[in-house]
Amino acid sequence: MKKSTLIHIAVIIGSAVLASITASKALEAQREIAPAYADVTKSPLGGLQKFLADVEWMFFINYRASIKAVDETNVEELIRRIEKMIALDPNFEKIYTVAVPFIASKRPDKAIEILKKACENEQLRKNYKIPLYLSLVYNHMKKSDGQEPNTQDILKYSEMAYQSDSSATYILNSIIRNRARLAIKEKGNRLVSQKHAELFVLFQEWKRSSAGVSNDHGEEEVFVYENEEYFPIPTEELNTRLLSMMQQLQSSKEKNSAIQRTLNSIKKEVFRDSRLSPYTFKPYDAGDKFCPDTGKPLSVYGACVAVDCSEVLRGRFCTKCGQDSKE
Repeated sequence: MKKSTLIHIAVIIGSAVLASITASKALEAQREIAPAYADVTKSPLGGLQKFLADVEWMFFINYRASIKAVDETNVEELIRRIEKMIALDPNFEKIYTVAVPFIASKRPDKAIEILKKACENEQLRKNYKIPLYLSLVYNHMKKSDGQEPNTQDILKYSEMAYQSDSSATYILNSIIRNRARLAIKEKGNRLVSQKHAELFVLFQEWKRSSAGVSNDHGEEEVFVYENEEYFPIPTEELNTRLLSMMQQLQSSKEKNSAIQRTLNSIKKEVFRDSRLSPYTFKPYDAGDKFCPDTGKPLSVYGACVAVDCSEVLRGRFCTKCGQDSKE
């Protein structure tokens, strides 16, 4: 054998060994930077994982289109294809937001397993749909078995979704409803309905927040949730939601003495400086003498106090009779 041939063979073998060592170190570095790739196929595949995941995605869509409905005969094949895509690219968001919902009705346990792992992936933290879908699967799984949904799990992932997208008000509505369910379990008969519990939760949030300037909350302690990842409802939402809920309950047929006490406490603490009709909790204007909804008398403010004059004040002196409002 020629000497040059031996040199070429030695160079080829040496290059292969060096490439293997380099690829191994590169994979270790990649997993330190992106831990989600720890479960990616062990072969480097020339850096083509994302491309191959896209190819598998097209195969998945074609397969799903070829079946009329997801059932026991094909759900396992869908799962196999989903897991193959995840193995290639665990950061491929469409897997979790489009593919996994297909299997949720027949294999909610597998959908939960996949979505929970995705929620732990830092690269997917900004996608609010993943934890939102997980909360929905938890809710559906229990109801389909005739059991009560696990409120703690639903709440945990709903809150995670809201932290990723605080503009989604329907997620906040879900959070308030589920916190109210926890409050009902804790407080029992003190909360007479779901709406009453939601009002109670909003009031508790106000007490927690910087909006709750008063420390005098009577005998009632601030309710504490078990969820360690609890986060506060945005302050700017609280007063608007509180007032809206108060108005709903004030005109509701379910209102009783327990609800009325809560309404009165909120009006005294949260809206103590606001001019609200005691009959409807709607704001009324300066100079108004009667509630426009009930016709009942109101406590007049912002009007001239002179006899036979009730002009609305626009300054210290009445523009109609000249009365000094400070006398």
